[in-house]
Amino acid sequence: HAMKSGDVESAIDSYRIDNPDWFEDPIRIDLERVSWSANELVEMAMILKSIDLASEDADRFIEAAQTVIDKAHPSLVPWFASLHLAGLETVRGNRSEALNLLRRAVMDENMRYLWRFYLQHWFVLEPLHGEPEFQELVASLEIEMEQQRERAYELLEAGP
Repeated sequence: HAMKSGDVESAIDSYRIDNPDWFEDPIRIDLERVSWSANELVEMAMILKSIDLASEDADRFIEAAQTVIDKAHPSLVPWFASLHLAGLETVRGNRSEALNLLRRAVMDENMRYLWRFYLQHWFVLEPLHGEPEFQELVASLEIEMEQQRERAYELLEAGP
C-alpha cells in the first residue's frame, strides 16, 4: 500500500478510482456501496488524519466506518469485528482500547492464518508498532507459530 511508503497522494488516488463520491464537495459516503468490512473507510480516515489530525472529513469516515461495523458486527466473525474496531480506535488515537481489541482478536484461533498480514502490514495499525504491548502480542504469536511448526515437523518425522 502506498501509505506504507508515505506516499499519501498515491494512497488517496487508489481510493479515488473506486470511490469518486468520497472526493466530491461535500463528501458523499454511500454506505450501501461500502464493503461490509469497513476496511476502506478506516483506511481513508487514517490517510486523512495523517494529513490533518483535526480533519472533519476524517471524522465523517470514522463515523461511517463505525456505522458499518455496528451494522455488520453480529454477522462478522468475532476476530474480524474486533480487528476492524481496533483499526478504528487506532485512527481515533485510542491506543489502549485498540490494543485491547487486538488482544481479543488474536485470542480467536481462526485469526491465526491472517495475523501477520494485519498486525505487521496493515498501515492503519502502524501507530501501535512501537507500543510494548503490541510488540509483546506479536512476539507471543511468533512463539506460538514456532511451536506449531515444531509440532508439525515432529508429526512428519513420526510418519503415519
